[in-house]
Amino acid sequence: MKNKLLLLVILFPLFSIISCEKNNSGKEVLPKQLTSTNLDSRAYLSPNGIYIAFYTYRNSFIPYAAHSLVELWIMNRNGSNQHAIIEVNEIYEDTSIDYFLWSPASDYIIVFLSAQAIDYKSEIWRITVSGDKTKLQSSDFSLGQPSYSPDGTRTAFIIQGPNPPEGSPVERLYSANTNFSDTILIEKGLIGDYDWMYDSEGFVYSLYDRANENYDLWKSTVNGAEKSRISETPENEKILSCSYDGNYIAYSDYNAVYITPSDIFNSSLILDNARLPEWIPNRNLILLYSHQSKDNVFWTESWIVDIHGNVIRKIAEGGFSEVTFSSAGDYFLYTFEGNIWLDYLP
Repeated sequence: MKNKLLLLVILFPLFSIISCEKNNSGKEVLPKQLTSTNLDSRAYLSPNGIYIAFYTYRNSFIPYAAHSLVELWIMNRNGSNQHAIIEVNEIYEDTSIDYFLWSPASDYIIVFLSAQAIDYKSEIWRITVSGDKTKLQSSDFSLGQPSYSPDGTRTAFIIQGPNPPEGSPVERLYSANTNFSDTILIEKGLIGDYDWMYDSEGFVYSLYDRANENYDLWKSTVNGAEKSRISETPENEKILSCSYDGNYIAYSDYNAVYITPSDIFNSSLILDNARLPEWIPNRNLILLYSHQSKDNVFWTESWIVDIHGNVIRKIAEGGFSEVTFSSAGDYFLYTFEGNIWLDYLP
């Protein structure tokens, strides 16, 4: 009995953190607005669903300035205990936070920084939930697009190197250990996008074909030893996302979203006037951004569609919103007009 009481004491703060407002029937009241500053942007739930990390300009916004530096903040899932873990100029003066992602165990955040005041170096930092900081790696070139493998055992990222004589950038896709050590070169060239295969055994990526002047899809093993072309078309297969069951690849050119089976390229149009497809975890559903217009007014909306292009849901209809899903694919965060909301997908 004593052990059971001790367990309840330990778990009580956790229940307090993840609980949300309930209605009279005991169900969560969703969607729920978590912030109201009008200065917050892209937010991510930790894999364990307890915390939310997000960008904000609440201490750094300069009206009419061309650019304001962003801060990285964290809060509990119910919106409580909002506080900074990287403040403006905390690490270096004039530091830009380019990317961040949660560790698989939710115990720290990987942050990609551009320290412009120090010869434009890029750095990778590990920051714990309590705010402890450790520099993992630095580079003279641009570091970006970090991601963990689905099984959480590897990481991947892209380095953009100096321009060759013809003026086009050279990008290198790497895989590495979870601390970004022991990097392995996967591909180099003009890489439009990449994603992990569902089984963590390799990558699908888009590579610019200079001769044909377009992007095609390729795949590689996790060590870069074996590569093969997936598509060879006159179109651009540029931005991509692999389904969580391994059966499909969704991709977009500049104007539409398509889908193809993973084992053979057989493209089908999902939705016109759309871009940036992303598979929702553990669902046969795709998040994408649809271009809308009326009376010469243009905007972009976040939509959830099935593999046939049927619209399942429109998020923050009438305006642009940034959307990210939980690792289970049920809860999602969206940022609308500078505020963060929590919602649920049945």
